This record gives sequence, C-alpha cells and structure tokens, in this order.
Amino acid sequence: MKYPLSIPVPTKDQLEQQYINEALADNEAATGKYISMFEESVCELTGSKNALAVVNGTSAIHLALLALGGIGKGGDVSSHRRLLS
Repeated sequence: MKYPLSIPVPTKDQLEQQYINEALADNEAATGKYISMFEESVCELTGSKNALAVVNGTSAIHLALLALGGIGKGGDVSSHRRLLS
C-alpha cells in the first residue's frame, strides 16, 4: 500500500539565502555563528535560558531521551515507522 507524502517546498528571502551561502562557503552549516544566532533567537522567543540546534530529528530525539534520564538497559522506544527512515 502506498501512502502519499507531501513534501513542503521551503521558501527563503534574499537575506536567508545570503546566510545559507555564507554558512556553506565557511563550512559552518551545522556549527558557527548562524547556529549560535538561531539558538539565541529561540531563547529570546521562548524565554528559555538554553537552546540547542541539532542537524536532524534523530539527533533531537536522542538528546531528548538523554535529557529525560535516558532509556535503561532493555528499554523500548516506540515511534512512527517513517520516523527514522
């Protein structure tokens, strides 16, 4: 059985495209000043002391589980079948 999967098309303005180009040119797509700027913006928006940007959903889930104390030996984690595909 096939399930339709809609894939949103990202939109970006000229400034965002400039940031993307600079980050890629500086080899800082996952680290560097733009990530720090993003994390600081999230803190301001949410009122949180800390924010941590990660590169994908799997990393986000991993960190969330660690923050909750981890999963003990033999523990199970259930997710949607497409989550880690």
